[in-house]
Amino acid sequence: MPRSKSGIKRPAVNTENLVCASNKCLSANNNTKQVFNDDEEVSLKTYLLTTARHHYGLTKKEVRNLAYQFAVANGKTYPYSWNEEKTGGKEWLRQFLKRHQDLSLRKLKATSLARSTRSIKQTEWIVMNPAKPITIYEIAKFVERAFPKAFSTFNIQKGFEVTEFYPLNENAFEEHF
Repeated sequence: MPRSKSGIKRPAVNTENLVCASNKCLSANNNTKQVFNDDEEVSLKTYLLTTARHHYGLTKKEVRNLAYQFAVANGKTYPYSWNEEKTGGKEWLRQFLKRHQDLSLRKLKATSLARSTRSIKQTEWIVMNPAKPITIYEIAKFVERAFPKAFSTFNIQKGFEVTEFYPLNENAFEEHF
């Protein structure tokens, strides 16, 4: 029988009880604080991936709000603190992301949809023609579409407005003739 530092006898540890307790803790059915079941979490995950594909990803705060709304709509039991803030908990989000490691929530960057998709044709051409030198004739084809858009009367007038030359002030310059 093992003894303590002071010499008192202690009963031996029952390893069977430890093994049973550890197996119970590590079992897949022991998610006592999990708000949503697996199917509901998959639908949340699918929604998050769909919004990201449509260039409308959600922040961590928005995902927590979505979880709260989803739990209320489905009549789920959730922690009382969710009612106070009307949002899901930080711990819930951490565990949700831990269970679905292919998700990544980040701070969104201010880019427009047009900016993110503007060079698809040029990128496709570069991928389909690797290491092909571009001739002056091909540059003309690339510029052909952009030139009329860049040099429209609207853009030219806006350029003069920014530099304060438009509308033209005829008295702005002295005549030396």
